[in-house]
Amino acid sequence: MLNQSLLPRCREVWFSWCRENKQSPTKMSSSSSLSYAAAISRPPSSPSLSSTSLLPSAFRSHFSNSISHTNRFLKFGVKCSYADVGVKDTNSFTIDVEANIKAEKLVVLGGSGFVGTAICKAAASRGIEVISLSRSGRPSNLGSWEDQVSWITGDVFYVNWDEVLPGATAVISTIGGFGSEEQMQRINGEANITAVNAAKEYGIPKFVLISVHDYNLPSFLLTSGYFTGKRKAESEVLSKYPASGVVLRPGFIYGKRKVGDFEIPLDLVGEPVEKLLDATSSFTKPLSALPGSDLIFASPVSVDDVAQAAINAVKDDDCFGVFTINQIKEAAAGVKV
Repeated sequence: MLNQSLLPRCREVWFSWCRENKQSPTKMSSSSSLSYAAAISRPPSSPSLSSTSLLPSAFRSHFSNSISHTNRFLKFGVKCSYADVGVKDTNSFTIDVEANIKAEKLVVLGGSGFVGTAICKAAASRGIEVISLSRSGRPSNLGSWEDQVSWITGDVFYVNWDEVLPGATAVISTIGGFGSEEQMQRINGEANITAVNAAKEYGIPKFVLISVHDYNLPSFLLTSGYFTGKRKAESEVLSKYPASGVVLRPGFIYGKRKVGDFEIPLDLVGEPVEKLLDATSSFTKPLSALPGSDLIFASPVSVDDVAQAAINAVKDDDCFGVFTINQIKEAAAGVKV
């Protein structure tokens, strides 16, 4: 059912008009029908007279402005009643309101990669419009769901963002990689920072970054371009999106990973290790304070859990901040059917 918050506004404007015109209103029905895609009631009397034309112009204007600020596609009717002074019978009519609201639209950066394709699939399965931007473009042999995604070939440093970001409600970046120090700084840091600034410039309300767990390593071991690049990107997300930016820090991500025409079954290793570590967590937890202990005891995460957690972050307006491995699993469990 639609949120009933429009009714107080409807009453307020109606009573205000009645006071100005010295009319005596009865209360507006709190049981008014407000439902998605509901059958709209017909005008109560003459077929040549529109129901909305019975409304005072000021009332129509105020009510229309209230509707324009909603954020979902909906069509509903509000039934109002009033009586003039000295008149016992009430006249009732139905206000037909139709609001065209922007649907969810997700942009996945690196959408043709291992984690990116899992996110695209999870979003498409939940009816979210998805655009993937990656240098390799459309992948092959993913399944029938791939036709539900718009695959764009491009590089975040050179792409025309006008073709990607307008109308988007969230961006998820899976950009990352290994190489020389300079390459890792550019891929993990600068590329993501460029994307964050572009999203902010276009007014995208949500940004989710897939980062990496720090494995409880001493700071001097986290100076490689891979880690420093990711941390710079994290800082940019949390700075530009302090109340809606999300950083997911998974460790080893497993699943069936495609490399060219080959499929690497990382789940054959990751899944049993995850189950073992989760089962023995009460015994290994005291060891977590030891430097570098997470290299052994940090639980692997399935690529599907990372994808579900990312989609949950997109759909939850109250979700923001840095998510650890366990928090990623909790977020994923909250949206699984």
